Amino acid sequence: MNKTDFQGVTLLEGRLLVPYVVLQTFPEGLLPENVEVNFLDSAFQLPVELTKYKERVMGRMQLEAEKAGRVLFEGKLVRLVDYFPNDDKGSLKLIVQQTTFFTHTASNKALEDKIDELGGQSPLQFYGLTPKELDSVLANPIGVSSVLVTRDNHVIITERSNKLSQYPGLYGLPAGFMNPDDRTVHATAYREIREEVGNFGAEVRLVELGRALDDLHVEITMVGKIDGTKSGIEGAITMSEWESRGKYFVPFNPRDCANYLVTTISSVPSNVPPGNWILGKSPKWVPVHHRALYLALTKEYGQEAVNKELNSAFLSR
Repeated sequence: MNKTDFQGVTLLEGRLLVPYVVLQTFPEGLLPENVEVNFLDSAFQLPVELTKYKERVMGRMQLEAEKAGRVLFEGKLVRLVDYFPNDDKGSLKLIVQQTTFFTHTASNKALEDKIDELGGQSPLQFYGLTPKELDSVLANPIGVSSVLVTRDNHVIITERSNKLSQYPGLYGLPAGFMNPDDRTVHATAYREIREEVGNFGAEVRLVELGRALDDLHVEITMVGKIDGTKSGIEGAITMSEWESRGKYFVPFNPRDCANYLVTTISSVPSNVPPGNWILGKSPKWVPVHHRALYLALTKEYGQEAVNKELNSAFLSR
């Protein structure tokens, strides 16, 4: 999967650097009937040589999570094997197969990194594996996130709990991983909206396919409307369980959103390679969620207007 448009998102002369890769953008957005998902019969497995390495990595990560009082997600997921966009027809075909979170965690970016316990070699080097593409041993779980705008024009932003192992304390959006029970990526989006926001009607369109640079898992961005107002949804959220320490209904316009978008990290998030995160330049956001909100704003108001407000927000910090 090397169909990369560009690496990262650089805004305002390098002031914001997002560790994210855009693979494919769909300007008009895709509804469920435009996205075909084909499931392979076999589940994904790591090569035999990496099984013991995976077990050591997962054991260590579980201990680290427990010591920090964090929750390490566990469960079945699906892996993106390949994708085939058709720009002429405005459609997308995804080939997926079942995998698990544990396999994903131990097999992605860690395979490229040099590990002290392996004598300064990467697992691929140490075990003598030479796949034609790194993707052949990547789990590639599919994360689906949604920019949701209310009837009275507010966007829903969350602040993730510090108890989460993935991206603790960062800003984000309603999101989650696709699992084998979700037969479409839109089904994943609607399930997460019900779980994290409430049983409100919504219509979302698939607007972008990308990848987080810190662990290489696949990200799908949805943008759409939710059938409710700020006050109505806020009441429902207050009564539900959120894996977050804050929830914000921000007027969906460049000026109000800019103050959130320009907030940068003061420390590197846990469980991510430091090289992809830069203090004072990487936004305090889950990478794809920052990209998603920026993309939604530019589609609605234009890139010039959005960047103007971002620049103003930077100067007023």
